[in-house]
Amino acid sequence: MTIFAVGLGVGEQAELSRDAKSALAKAQHVIGSVRQLSMVEHHIDKQQCHLLPKFHELEAFIGELNGDIAVLASGDPLFYGVGKWLREHFANSDNHSVQTYPAVSSLQIACHRLGKSLQDLEVVSLHGRAMSDLLPLLKTDGEYLLLTDGINTPEAIANFIVNQKMDGELSVLERLGYPDERITHFSAKEPNPEGLLFNALNICYLKLTSMVPAKSVFLGLPDEAFISEEGSRMMTKKAIRMNVLSLLDPKPSEIGWDVGAGIGSVSIEWALLSNSAIYAIESVGNRVECIKANKEKFEAASLEVVQATAPEIFHKLPAPNSLFIGGCDGSMYEMILQAFQFLLPGGRMVVSAVTEESKLGAFACFNELQQAGFDCELFELGVKQARALGKKTVMQPMLPVTLFKVSKP
Repeated sequence: MTIFAVGLGVGEQAELSRDAKSALAKAQHVIGSVRQLSMVEHHIDKQQCHLLPKFHELEAFIGELNGDIAVLASGDPLFYGVGKWLREHFANSDNHSVQTYPAVSSLQIACHRLGKSLQDLEVVSLHGRAMSDLLPLLKTDGEYLLLTDGINTPEAIANFIVNQKMDGELSVLERLGYPDERITHFSAKEPNPEGLLFNALNICYLKLTSMVPAKSVFLGLPDEAFISEEGSRMMTKKAIRMNVLSLLDPKPSEIGWDVGAGIGSVSIEWALLSNSAIYAIESVGNRVECIKANKEKFEAASLEVVQATAPEIFHKLPAPNSLFIGGCDGSMYEMILQAFQFLLPGGRMVVSAVTEESKLGAFACFNELQQAGFDCELFELGVKQARALGKKTVMQPMLPVTLFKVSKP
């Protein structure tokens, strides 16, 4: 069975290449939305047409069909399109092959309507994502094409930009290629001032001229500023936290994991410093509540709180550019190895170990990684802090902490 992912272009009628027309003619089944099927109705002869089911049902649906299948897509099937999904699920199957046929996309048409070059813009899909995921990707003077959905509408984007105290230009391009095509320009400083309603078939163009800087402009928030568990100080203390963050080397528009986040002291400051999407992973319920309270207190908008057990949760999260393991209830050795598998190329992993058991596991794991050719660093921090002894002052040592860092080329 061959699956053809056929791009249709924009407008009322499909703009098909010769090869795309041939693929459509070979198919016994054609799958698409109502709008897509109407675009190719004059190419349909004996093919059986099916409405596109939800993605979680599509694999089983295709598996029940016999004969070649054409799946309709808008524009380029391999650019935020169904083509990637089809290749991931069927291209390596013994019973299926996947062929793709691109057409002009709405993104390309949008660029021509705006007089912009696509290579100068960043394309961001908001399909099925939280609006807060957009924040780490934005920067002053940045220009973006935003793919919207039923929740992340132009109105929602405009309100989000205003609430984040940003300023710039926002354009909504609706029904590109249709006779009733419409392009609306307005300031991103005011949410949809004319009260316009936008068609669901749209793309947004955003150009930012100003952004509110990250809330923290220095490294090292006071320990007592964090909301913590009653009677407990389950946190990475300021002196250690500054070294951890330095080794993590926070960068904007990255993904970070804080594994065993405690009350979130590292996660909070990491998010504030970099404005990156940081996932604070913690399994203990009252600590999770502390992270949420600290997120609200410090207005760390790009922080995502994940109540889950590691490493089981790893495969459900976006792969990280950097990650910190600050706590581990199980085997530190296994935790490090599994986390390292998810680290993206060019990424940094930092591990903090206090107990002898966690140090032994970390030493064994990092020794293997170093022998495998990875760049590893090792530090032991012994910090003393002043405390009162009667009317005098003494320096009391804190628990020594061993920090491991490994970089992935």
